[in-house]
Order: sequence, then structure tokens, then C-alpha cells
Amino acid sequence: MLSLKPILQSNKFLIILFVLVFLWCLLNFFFPKKSFYPPDTTSISGKILSFKTDGNFLSLIVDAKEKVQVFYYFDSLEEKSRVESLLGYGKKISLSGSLEEPSSSSIPHSFDYQKYLSYQQIHFIFSATSLEIYEGGNIFEKTKTIVYQYIMNFKNREYLLALLLGNTSLLDLTPIQNNGISHLFAISGMHISLFAAVLHKLLKRFGNKGEAFICIFLLFYAFLVGFTPSVMRSVFLFIFLFLNKHFSLKLSRMRVFLYTFLFLLFLNPFNLMNLGFQYSFLICFTFFFIESGKNYWLNLLKTSTVAFLASIPISAIHFFKVNFLSIFWNLFFVPFVTFIMYPLCFLTVLFPFTENLLSVSILLFEKINSWCQNITLGIIIIPYIYPIFWFIFYLLFLQFLKSKKKKYMIYSLLFLTLVKIYPFLNSNAYVYFLDQTTPIMIQKLKV
Repeated sequence: MLSLKPILQSNKFLIILFVLVFLWCLLNFFFPKKSFYPPDTTSISGKILSFKTDGNFLSLIVDAKEKVQVFYYFDSLEEKSRVESLLGYGKKISLSGSLEEPSSSSIPHSFDYQKYLSYQQIHFIFSATSLEIYEGGNIFEKTKTIVYQYIMNFKNREYLLALLLGNTSLLDLTPIQNNGISHLFAISGMHISLFAAVLHKLLKRFGNKGEAFICIFLLFYAFLVGFTPSVMRSVFLFIFLFLNKHFSLKLSRMRVFLYTFLFLLFLNPFNLMNLGFQYSFLICFTFFFIESGKNYWLNLLKTSTVAFLASIPISAIHFFKVNFLSIFWNLFFVPFVTFIMYPLCFLTVLFPFTENLLSVSILLFEKINSWCQNITLGIIIIPYIYPIFWFIFYLLFLQFLKSKKKKYMIYSLLFLTLVKIYPFLNSNAYVYFLDQTTPIMIQKLKV
């Protein structure tokens, strides 16, 4: 490892690595893998990677010859109960039905389900008419199933699943997203940092062995939450920082961060299109350019503001709106979720009789969140512009953080203003007519 020290410290090596990973990403995007299944396939079998039930609807991702998105509708409550009792990670499943191609978006800049699945390397949807589930799975998958089934026994299961396992399938995220605080319910650096901090304090006397154990535990936790990109960023950043310290590589935190970024893109180039990956790395990268003080609340306000402004390009591209008041909402919700709800979730899982305390905190959270949602003053609708312009905005904002020159902040705000008023300067309006029997038509009208 010591022989790698001068190589890892070399700027040339980092640039070459960037170029190679960039080419690797281009190769995967422009020459994706083709499906192994012919269109007339009527049966598949494999193992269950994930599952979700909603009323009489079952959604599965199955690892067969390739990953396949499966949809199934229950015929009765009895069948639903039977299937739910059999569902588990890693279990074998046989399905009969038909393959369908995912629908692509016919409205410009709207959500494209076909692309969404392709970024997960899923080519087909399988509409199942019957299914059979059998025993299967390794010890890790069985452990994950046991943890999931245990949590499902609690009345606050939706919050326990979201905050402990990153599974938001049972949680209504709409009011949370409207207030710009949905990041609190995605397993991320905050959760990993808390885990690592608690374990580090407990295992401090074991030195490097204790930290090595933490790395192994975090990898297992990443498996439990499904290896989501934001978790992978936090876990591998911790692991690489540990290796940096243990082998005295003397790499800066920024360099370790960049190696983590490249490593995760090498593992899966399609991470680049994952919303959590984009938010996680962009905001984390921006934090390298701000200085922390001793005042907790001032630091929280600073990081909340910087995180919000840095995330505007991603929010605008994907959701076409931002809520400026989320800067202030986070001043309450971040410490409340971090230091009250999150610990109470762990306490509830370990000592079920304490669940009433969690229920009180959830009630308070929902009441305040509902009150905040009614204040729509800070919500700004942002029209679509080409991503390259958002890249320019981010560079201006980054330049402000680096140089502390107010003119760059003014340029950034002027940019946002121009983006907002641009549609009013356009004399043409575009109307999209939607009809079930005819294709979408675009008509340009003079205003």
C-alpha cells in the first residue's frame, strides 16, 4: 500500500483516472447491455431483490437472467396474506405472464419510466398472472428479511422502515417533499455519521481493529438498505478515510472524496443518473468550500443555505420547483429528526415498550410539517432550461464560496431571476393536448 502513496497523491494519476472513468461511463450509456429475454417470454424464475405491496398490487424486482420489474395483482385478501407471509429477500420465485416494454415519456422533460428502469439495467416489465415462492437466500438475505418482518410488526412501521432501512414505500412523501425535507428520510451521510460516531465511541479502546469492525458493519448496513448510492458514498468515504489514516497515505479529504466518486462510478456508471447520487455528491462537494464555526445553530443555518442553493440545479431539472423556506424548515427538522426521531426509532426496535415515545415525536413532526406545508410563499416554479446553464449557475455559486466575493452571489441571483422571467419574454406558448386515442400534438400559439 505504501508503494501506492506517491501514485495516489499524483495529480496526473487523478486526471487519467477521471478520463478513464468518463470513457467507461460513455461506453455503458451509448452501448448498453441488451436483454437476454425474447419478447414472447411467458415465464421467468429467479430470486427476489426487492418487493412492495400496495392494496391488491404487488411490485417486485427479480434477478433472473437479468433484473426484471414484475407487477402482480392479488385476486383476494387470502391470496395477499399468503403471498406476503412468503415474501423475503433472496427467495426463489417462479412467474407466469407476459413481457412488456416500459412506456417512455411522450411529453418533453417529464418523467420517463423507460429511462428510469434502464438506469437500473431493467429492460422489461413482466405482468404476472401467477407466481410461486420457494425458500432460498443466503444468510445475509435471510437476516435482511428477518429485520424487515420484525419492523413490520410495529404500528409506526412506515417511519421505522424509512429512517432505519431507507424504505419509504409505506410513507407518504408528498407533504415532506413540498417542504424540501425529504432528504431526512433517505439514508445518507447523516445516518452513517451517527452510526460511525456511536460505534467509534464504543470501540475506541480497540484502535484500528475497532475501526476495521466499523467498516465491516457499515458495509453490512449498506446491504440492509439496498446499496443506495447516497449510502455507498458515505460508507466508502468512511472506509477510504480509514485506509488513508491506517496506511499514512496523507491524502486530503477532497482527494479521498474524489476517489470515492470515481470508484462508485466505476462500479456502476448508471449511478450518475441516480437522484440520490447527484444530490449526495454535489452537496457534499460544495461543503468543502465552507468553513464551520463554533456556534451550532449558525453552522446549521450556513449548511442549510449552502445545501439548498447547491441543490437548486438538480431540483429544477427534476422537479421544476424549489421551496426557499426549506432553508428555515431545516433549522427545526434536521435536529428534530437527527436527535429525537432517529434515536427513538432505534430505541423502539431494541425496546418495543418505548414505541409510545416515538408515536408522540411522529405526531409532533406531522403537525408541524402540515403547518409548514400550508405556507406556500417560498415555493418558486422554475421553467425548464438546458442543464448546461444550471452548470454555469453552480460554477458562479462555487466561485462565490471560494473567493467570498459578493459579485458572484449577485450573478447567481440574477441568473435565477432571468430563468424565472424568461418565459414571460417569449411570445410563443406551447400547448400539449393529451388524448387516449390520438398521439400528443404540439401547437404553437401567438400570445
